[in-house]
Amino acid sequence: MLNWVWAAASCAGTSHIRAGTKKDDAFAIALPQDGTHRFGSVVCDGAGSAKYGRLGAYVTARIFSTNLRRYFLKSAGLPSEETLFEWLDEVRDTLGFIANSRNAMLRDFATTLVLSAVSKNRVCVGHIGDGGVVAQCNERGDWVPLSWPEHGEYASTTYFVTDSKTPRLRVVEDEIRVGTIVSFSDGIERLVLDFEKKEAPPPFFNSMATALNRSNSIGKDVELSEQLSTFVRSDRVTQRSDDDITIVIAQRTPSP
Repeated sequence: MLNWVWAAASCAGTSHIRAGTKKDDAFAIALPQDGTHRFGSVVCDGAGSAKYGRLGAYVTARIFSTNLRRYFLKSAGLPSEETLFEWLDEVRDTLGFIANSRNAMLRDFATTLVLSAVSKNRVCVGHIGDGGVVAQCNERGDWVPLSWPEHGEYASTTYFVTDSKTPRLRVVEDEIRVGTIVSFSDGIERLVLDFEKKEAPPPFFNSMATALNRSNSIGKDVELSEQLSTFVRSDRVTQRSDDDITIVIAQRTPSP
């Protein structure tokens, strides 16, 4: 039995469209059908400056989401920080193997990582780089940034899965009951977050949560996903961001 409804959009930015290149973002969903109230998503943004950033994002999203699905099948609860680092090692080993086969460097596959996993009364986030995760708690109803974008020392820089030193994997674990959770890449972060106040202004997130609350779907809401894609391609958004945009929103369905 599925306990979540979700929608997602992943669209190329206007800068990519003008250049005739494909988007560098990738995402994947992990949703078990065992009625355990768990949901997971992975959002990755390949670095535009990296030759194979798009492939790095795809491989990272695939490995983390596959491992998360397997974890949901074999274990109760959510993965630990140690487990997330093990999965990160697997990603880096895999990208290293691909890099060797292409006579490339690991940094040529640079990508960020935003992983979120939710159970009945707990949440876990694994985050490298920019993008972010915002959640609405059933108890309070307000929107809480669970993991904030992390930018690098210089303008328009951030941290990546492929960084030469130990990657800056930030793990957030909390005992809260999440009603709705939103993960996104950096293309939309400045449109939905207040960087001065370090807050998630409710209007944008409330509108999406309300749309999901009206959904009759279980699992993916295809129609709402199409509407979300239309929104991120609209002038309202593209006039403020020319980057790729990926956003995943999931909401717990009412218990029978």
